[in-house]
Amino acid sequence: MFTKFPITAHAALFSLVFVLSLCAGLFWLDHFVQPTQSGTVKSTYKRTPNPPTLKWKKCTPDVGYIRAETFGDYDSAWKTRDAYNDLKDCKAIIFDVRECDGGSFPATLSMIELASDWGTECSFEAFIAQENKRIRKEYRLNGGSREVYSYGPGEPAGPQYESREFNYAGSRLMVVLGNEDTEGGAEIFLVSLKENGRAKFIGETTRGNAWERIVVKNKNGQEYYIDDAYIYSPNGRPMCYGRGSGVTTEPDKGFEVKADKDIVFGSDNDNQLKFAVEYLTNELAKKPKKK
Repeated sequence: MFTKFPITAHAALFSLVFVLSLCAGLFWLDHFVQPTQSGTVKSTYKRTPNPPTLKWKKCTPDVGYIRAETFGDYDSAWKTRDAYNDLKDCKAIIFDVRECDGGSFPATLSMIELASDWGTECSFEAFIAQENKRIRKEYRLNGGSREVYSYGPGEPAGPQYESREFNYAGSRLMVVLGNEDTEGGAEIFLVSLKENGRAKFIGETTRGNAWERIVVKNKNGQEYYIDDAYIYSPNGRPMCYGRGSGVTTEPDKGFEVKADKDIVFGSDNDNQLKFAVEYLTNELAKKPKKK
């Protein structure tokens, strides 16, 4: 015998089942369906900040070598400052950003400042989406300060100044080693020094993948990145048109050096590093010795 429920009880039971089903469906969507809004792509790798990995040594008494596998965050600037100080007796510096993905935008600015001779203006621009408007920010290093000019639609530039203690590389001769896996902040660093005549670029063409991203994490720990700013080089050249359509940078003419097979960066079988050491040694020999 089945007990007959009144109609009102059937309606209440149906409503309860419907609500439970709806909650279960929303839970499933949150866990398994990825967002589809424009400009958002699920990260295929963990984007937690990597600790900066820097190594440095003397290749010769006059030529120092610094290798950055990642810029990470501000700690990379302090470690790079230590590297420049440890190599203070060297008259020339090789900065290696092969297979380096760079780091945060502020860390990239600091890395450029550390390497820049204040006698050379080192500037680049970023176009940032802000309240559905394109905001232009121009960064300049000049006379020991960082100058930031912000341009809104129809607005004049509003400069802001920050005093800096950087420029640890001084005016020493410098080259940068890069390759097809140099991207992000490392590529901005390389291009800024190259186009300002601060350093020669030796190696192979870069990836063409330089823009600023913000990282968004949902409550389940899944990480996403959203393009936040496109970067323009000191010469006004766009460094990226968006994902999959990067603008690469070639080495200086006469400095294209293809890596040997099974190369180990920074080791004795590193033919690109050997080329850089020989170039700097020859350049230093041309300089008149101080009396």
